Amino acid sequence: MQQNVYDQVEAIAINLETAGFSLRARTLRDAIAAGATGGEIQMALRFHLQAILREELSVPEEMKQSIRGLVATLNVSLGDE
Repeated sequence: MQQNVYDQVEAIAINLETAGFSLRARTLRDAIAAGATGGEIQMALRFHLQAILREELSVPEEMKQSIRGLVATLNVSLGDE
């Protein structure tokens, strides 16, 4: 499942870059690169993805749906749902 999450994050990052949110894309990639453990990476990704949903109101709805789906996956993986 871990690789699937990383693949989803990369797809979201590419879409963010295309939509003009390069800094947000870099933040997601940095969370993966900087994390020491899978749990730490997942918590950081969830934090940053939720921030995108809260703060970037102009993100296209289709992208928001992808982000919400990934947050739900991370919640299950982290035992929060």
